[in-house]
Amino acid sequence: MQMEDVEALLRTLLSKGSSEIDVGVVTEQLQKCFAVLRRETGFKRIAPGEPVPLLSYELVQAKDSVETAMGALAAGDVAAARERCSTALSHVQRALRC
Repeated sequence: MQMEDVEALLRTLLSKGSSEIDVGVVTEQLQKCFAVLRRETGFKRIAPGEPVPLLSYELVQAKDSVETAMGALAAGDVAAARERCSTALSHVQRALRC
């Protein structure tokens, strides 16, 4: 799964109404998104003499939003989860444009 897949998954999720959302399926999909975002924002081995890569602020914010959305789903608040997914999608789209 790549960042483009994360964007597509978040778009698909947001295209559904709250009543159409299967919490179990969405939770699984958000976990996949979170894993990709964590991988992209995690610390990576750097060879001696190589410059330290800068973390994308947008991806860090997207990761945090997806994590918050998973928490909202766990609490049964689908509306809050959708709102956080919308925020995550905006951050992912900005990161992909850079």
